[in-house]
Amino acid sequence: MRKMDDREGSETKKNLMDDSSRKEAPLIKPQPKQPMETLRTGYSWRQYLRNQHSGWDLKAVDDSPYSPLVKPLAEIRLALITTAGICHDEQKPFTMGALTDTLRRQRFRGRGDASYREITRETLSAELKITHNYYDHTDADQDINCVFPIDCLSELASESFIGEIAPVNYSLMGYIPEPSTLEGSQNAIITGLKQQGIDAVLITPGDALSHHTAALLQREIERSGVPTVAVTVCRDITAAMKVSRAVALRFPIGNVFGHPFDDTMQFRILKAALQTLETAQKPGVIVDLPFEWLEEDED
Repeated sequence: MRKMDDREGSETKKNLMDDSSRKEAPLIKPQPKQPMETLRTGYSWRQYLRNQHSGWDLKAVDDSPYSPLVKPLAEIRLALITTAGICHDEQKPFTMGALTDTLRRQRFRGRGDASYREITRETLSAELKITHNYYDHTDADQDINCVFPIDCLSELASESFIGEIAPVNYSLMGYIPEPSTLEGSQNAIITGLKQQGIDAVLITPGDALSHHTAALLQREIERSGVPTVAVTVCRDITAAMKVSRAVALRFPIGNVFGHPFDDTMQFRILKAALQTLETAQKPGVIVDLPFEWLEEDED
């Protein structure tokens, strides 16, 4: 499918992140370009993680928590949660964490950082940065909406497609190979969602391991009674974790919502994900969206 023309408003997003306001990117080791074979139907990200980290696997699960959406989309208060390692310029960056002997044997590069950051709905996208060493976020550094669609959600709220964005949203650095370390942040986030009266949650990932972390969070939020939907580009990981609802794309990690400033695509993916909150009438629904990834120089 040909990449669509940007919808009206993309210039505004670009202006928000022009040279006068752009923050310096954190100094991290560049990630290699993602092989095109990983975008093919049937590629196994779970096997990729197994091959990279001998003796490690996804957390075993045997149920699929599910809570129905009880309000129309136009009336919901929606929270946005990401494992893409996003924080405000003035917040403490995420760290990669010291390795334990077990993680070193399994060839992990760090223990990760299981803390979380609060992102208020008043935060400008130009004030956000990514501190996550384990995926290529070059495009998201230009347009945070590639992984954290805060501007797009604000516009959907102004159009009454949703009721409102949560006053406080949440971000984690999802490179967390030890699920037990996530429990404290998970419980605090669920408490925060309850206190805010959240009706539904949209969850977005970072790298392949961050998809696992996102699924662990999604399952427990759903178990607490709050309906959730995830956007995934590592479909087999999301499916293996038996989440309640998700939409899947064969897009690169770091481009969950498409190319930077491609508002048309970003809105189409976002709307499809939110509509799945209403249409998924049973747990374990993963909707494969019909969008094809094209490099920007392709015709």
